[in-house]
Amino acid sequence: MREMAQDLAGNSSAPMDGDETGGSPTASILVVDDDPGQRLLMRKVLEHKGFEVMEAADGVEACRINEEHRPDLLLVDLMMPRMDGYELCRELRGQTHSADVPIVVTTSRDDIASIVRAYDAGATDFVPKPVNWLVLSHRLRYILRASRAFADLGRNQERLTAEEAAEATNGSKLEPAASSHEPGIPSNAMIGVSGMISDRAFGSLSTKVALSFGWVELDSVVAQISRLQTQRSVAKVRGNAVRLNALAEELDAAMIERDRLVAQIGTGIGA
Repeated sequence: MREMAQDLAGNSSAPMDGDETGGSPTASILVVDDDPGQRLLMRKVLEHKGFEVMEAADGVEACRINEEHRPDLLLVDLMMPRMDGYELCRELRGQTHSADVPIVVTTSRDDIASIVRAYDAGATDFVPKPVNWLVLSHRLRYILRASRAFADLGRNQERLTAEEAAEATNGSKLEPAASSHEPGIPSNAMIGVSGMISDRAFGSLSTKVALSFGWVELDSVVAQISRLQTQRSVAKVRGNAVRLNALAEELDAAMIERDRLVAQIGTGIGA
């Protein structure tokens, strides 16, 4: 196992994506897995690509390290003792300082029930097993960039919502908050989903083409969920109960459609 890690990390002729750290701060990643060999592989590969890597053997240890060091991203196995990956996701999402940190889970690509359950628990994205080591760092950089962009968008939305709430308090009539939002921005819940199309996880090019339309539709539904959640936040500020009830129904329908698409895409992957 140690020799394999060294080969993966040190083989300069391997077709890995180029280092992209040049001049930018090093991103920190917390690898959470009860298998020490798997942690060693991930550490070697990710450190070679310029990341700072921390390790935890289960969810309990991960919570402690996250509290102390605040990593930029967590790479989490789902099946672990003491606290599994699902519970870890829920625990982190319940804390203000880690509510939006990217959490990438590793699971079998055809285990659709686990993928959906992980998303519902708060996962940002998933990496299919067996892990494609040659594209892992590229995938994580994509998620980190998207997460930072989404965080910037969220701060702008909060500022606009606060301004609108202040105007509403003064008796001003406002347009729905969603009218000023970019419709194509995916939510943090699945911010890395479109990256799956380009990382060879789906095998042949023809298979990727067949699945890509489903991913595009899925991204659209996730963006709709994000907009509905923002509108719901504004409705809560305004105390508009009728609007809240209507948005709750729309959100339920959108989430059902999201789960249907995830299952449909999973069927295509396993075909």
